[in-house]
Amino acid sequence: VGQDLVVARSQDLGLSYRNPRLVRRAPVNIGAIPRVAPDGTVHLVWAGRRGAGDDLFVFHSRSRNGGQRWSSPRVIAILGTVGVPDIRSGDILPSFTIDPVRGDLYVVWQDARWSGVDQITLSSSRDAGRTWSTPALVSSAPLVAATFTTSVSVNRQGQVAVSYYSLENDPARAFLVDRYLRISNDGGVSFGPAIRATRRTFDVRFAAQARGYFLGDYVGLAATRKHFHLLWVDTSRSSSTAGGRQPDVWAARSR
Repeated sequence: VGQDLVVARSQDLGLSYRNPRLVRRAPVNIGAIPRVAPDGTVHLVWAGRRGAGDDLFVFHSRSRNGGQRWSSPRVIAILGTVGVPDIRSGDILPSFTIDPVRGDLYVVWQDARWSGVDQITLSSSRDAGRTWSTPALVSSAPLVAATFTTSVSVNRQGQVAVSYYSLENDPARAFLVDRYLRISNDGGVSFGPAIRATRRTFDVRFAAQARGYFLGDYVGLAATRKHFHLLWVDTSRSSSTAGGRQPDVWAARSR
């Protein structure tokens, strides 16, 4: 039993799709994200397994002819997540973006290589995915506090932004969550201080139960020319109709 990864293209603004092309045949392929570079190259990043092993890897492939043919999948890095206890965080799903001017590629994911606790990790490519940088730590929380469910984006000024949930404001490092943003002005080599987006820390135990407390994988980070717009889910707002707290969608803009 396999989980093939295929891509279909549309030439009529999404009204129809045709000619699905196989990118990778393997036991597991999940979380595929397509992005188009300034030169028209289509890049694809996803998580998957190799053979019958349990390890997950972050993969990359590219197409220079609109998705008709794809390069052999290349491993970016091992995906060393251990997950967050009691929280379903979408830990096996990477986030991927492309600099809209320079064409540099950026991938972020959860990884426990730093301390045995998941932290947000980044790798980038300056040569259209031929080579990738050594994975680097992005989140700034204490290494005993998990960070999870991440997004990455690049604005037209070349600033790289990464957002994520963090347990750093919970003394027990268990259920009290905030959303943070970090911005890099040097292509992801270094990042400025973490910016707290949530107005107050929220308790993830008010979220739905779905194999753990589940805010959903429903986060986003969009760039304009100068700013970044965050989208996330939290439980901090009281609900008069439900008699308690329920998850709501929140948005914020960087200054």
